[in-house]
Amino acid sequence: AAAFYLETIINSRDIIGISSWSETLLNAIDAMHPLKNLNDIKVVQTLGGVGNSSATEHAVHLLSRFTELINAEKFYLPISGIVSKNFNFSALNDKHIEIVLDLFNKVSLALVGVGSINVFSPLIKKSGNILPKVEINRLIKKGAVGDINLQFFDINGQKIAISEKYKVIGMTLDQLKKTKNVIAIAGGGHKVNAIIGALNTSVIDTLITDPNTAKDIIKNVK
Repeated sequence: AAAFYLETIINSRDIIGISSWSETLLNAIDAMHPLKNLNDIKVVQTLGGVGNSSATEHAVHLLSRFTELINAEKFYLPISGIVSKNFNFSALNDKHIEIVLDLFNKVSLALVGVGSINVFSPLIKKSGNILPKVEINRLIKKGAVGDINLQFFDINGQKIAISEKYKVIGMTLDQLKKTKNVIAIAGGGHKVNAIIGALNTSVIDTLITDPNTAKDIIKNVK
């Protein structure tokens, strides 16, 4: 269903943001058919992560496969998704990273997953995009139920800030709100509260999920 939807809405000159650490997004893209007669499209990795080789290969495959299907130019974000507060970007002297971060403000279509704070996928763990357990527990105590691009929120969609010790390198919720169409692809009973919280952030424009999860969401919304 996600693949079919994407095939119908992508247009020439789109700048598409995509979180590359999601098995669900990869499955959706693997189900897509090649789109012809499209041009001048850019695909941007919206969350950093330079973990072990299998996680990196996943990100490379996801972006490469997607850009191949839609005849687009790809922009990787070759930096950890979580850095210390005092991380010095200027020391990297990497023009490519600067270009990618600038593209965040120009994204017209964003593909995101919704994470449950209680269940981090093996892929996220491998990518290096996971906070220490003590920080996760602190977020849970503050009411966090899930995240989009490691931007955490509670069931009412209110942002829960991570500790000042850390900084997330990725598109923020505020940047996503300015995007024309943010498409969340997520499902499963363990993610119901996270998806409800994500919907309440007012960031998501389109949700693609499975029937059982949809029914549980409807039962639990106020």
